Amino acid sequence: MANATASAAREAREAKAVTEAARSLARHPGEPLARPPEAQTDTLANLRAEQEKIVQKIEACVRKRRTAVAKGTAPEFTRRPSRLILIPSLSG
Repeated sequence: MANATASAAREAREAKAVTEAARSLARHPGEPLARPPEAQTDTLANLRAEQEKIVQKIEACVRKRRTAVAKGTAPEFTRRPSRLILIPSLSG
């Protein structure tokens, strides 16, 4: 229930931000939109940092697996790996 409440609150904040951006564009079409609030920027930075840690762990596992395959000591996989969702960079 807490996740649903938090999700609804986040969606309400995002809807409000979109509405404000639309109003700003309507009033001042030649001006660029304001940057996202610092809290959102920090959240994205934290998510990217966590993603980088996960990628490093996966890369380490891949290196370990390749080494084991080269030595002939690698066990067989019984499950398919899950998919990763990459978060785009703010700098790009």
